[in-house]
Amino acid sequence: MVANDTSNELMKQPNVLIADDEEPVRSVLITFLTKLGYRTKAVENGYQALQEVQAGDVDLVISDYSMPILNGLELYDRMIQDSPNLADRFILITGTAFTSEVVNFVECHQTPFLEKPFRLPDLASMVKQAVGDPCQERVGVS
Repeated sequence: MVANDTSNELMKQPNVLIADDEEPVRSVLITFLTKLGYRTKAVENGYQALQEVQAGDVDLVISDYSMPILNGLELYDRMIQDSPNLADRFILITGTAFTSEVVNFVECHQTPFLEKPFRLPDLASMVKQAVGDPCQERVGVS
């Protein structure tokens, strides 16, 4: 019975989808966010991320800008067609200089963004602001 209670508790935690073509970045973000209490799933391109969003059970998307198949901006545009509720639950990260396309996107959509390399506490703040703090949810604090 305890295992079932734990399983139900984990299912209530926000599920964060990480889309980045760099394996070390995915690995660090999975480890960090899991330690904070979030459920995580990581994919290596925008197309795989879109498939995960369409499958459901995604509460937040953290996406790199520069990825194969669909970049982060293309992912966002296609994602909100199927899941408009994720429009304000999207964090863009980029290791490239901000192009006019990225600047326009961030300004137009008011999307939180981080430039690589970024500080993990800054990411944690953005994630908590978007989907809440899973530690507070577990103890019933709001």
